[in-house]
Amino acid sequence: MNHETVYCEGSNANVPSVWAKASTSIAHMWRLLNTPLPYTCVRSRETVKPTSYLGFSVPIYKMSSWFLKDCLDYLTASPDESLHYVTAIEDGGRFYITMMIGFRLKRQSSCGAEGDLQSTHEACVQADSFRHTIAGVFHSHPGLGALATMPSATDLATQERFERGGYPAIGAIFARDGHVRFFTHRRPFSVDIFGDRVTRIQDHVFKLSLDKALPL
Repeated sequence: MNHETVYCEGSNANVPSVWAKASTSIAHMWRLLNTPLPYTCVRSRETVKPTSYLGFSVPIYKMSSWFLKDCLDYLTASPDESLHYVTAIEDGGRFYITMMIGFRLKRQSSCGAEGDLQSTHEACVQADSFRHTIAGVFHSHPGLGALATMPSATDLATQERFERGGYPAIGAIFARDGHVRFFTHRRPFSVDIFGDRVTRIQDHVFKLSLDKALPL
């Protein structure tokens, strides 16, 4: 039986040198423990994997700007770092992002956060029960601007394990001023964001508007 723990570590944490920093303002994200293949769901005695992206040269992830603003609000609701999964329905190499799935955190501070093992496992099983795919792990970094969303060496190493295992999840890093960066290790991908109040800064980097919505 395979489980996974999601772990993120902030740039202010006192951690070993293996957690290499991309910059002094950049936090270290999650790593998966206890299994070489993340997002493995177990139902009965059968190991169930999410829909594979294999066979599609450039998968496309489609989502709304409103959804991303909800993700930003969730991840920056407190001064501490946070993270969550996102699910998608896959159709012909296109991943239509459907919802976020939160889970209990075993540890959370301004320096990092760690997902509860049982809770992250239950989230995977729940997504699989609806035949939805875990299509991303979104998390927050401290700092402001596009630079604060750069993935660390540990982020990229963890993402490489996803891709080597054939999993379709991408990463997304949110800064507190609304910048968000989507990333993989080496796998090509495309992001299609529909809706207003979002600006494309560069490839895979966007800026969400922090203005409050008009009252109904």
